[in-house]
Amino acid sequence: MLYAAEASASDPLALLLQYGVLGIFAVLLVVYAKSSIKRERDAADRAEAQVRELNDFIRDKLLPAQVEATILHKQVSEVLGEAVDVIAEIKTLDRNERRRGS
Repeated sequence: MLYAAEASASDPLALLLQYGVLGIFAVLLVVYAKSSIKRERDAADRAEAQVRELNDFIRDKLLPAQVEATILHKQVSEVLGEAVDVIAEIKTLDRNERRRGS
């Protein structure tokens, strides 16, 4: 009995093992719980790192490209509008020349 009291004060593992099979199961459950917690924390840390990486990519690469694409789209729309006006004017001039020539 004195040995058990000394063992419990210095080594909690020895205290659990003195209970036999139940102690072994308790030790296994504690070890499993600790490893599960560590695994989940590691997975959460990896996921958080991926989120940061994706946010950085979006901020540094995609948003500037989207702004540039929007500006280019506006310029193309303006040029196309001008081209439609020029084509309409050419057709009008061509039609007027045909009427004069006929």
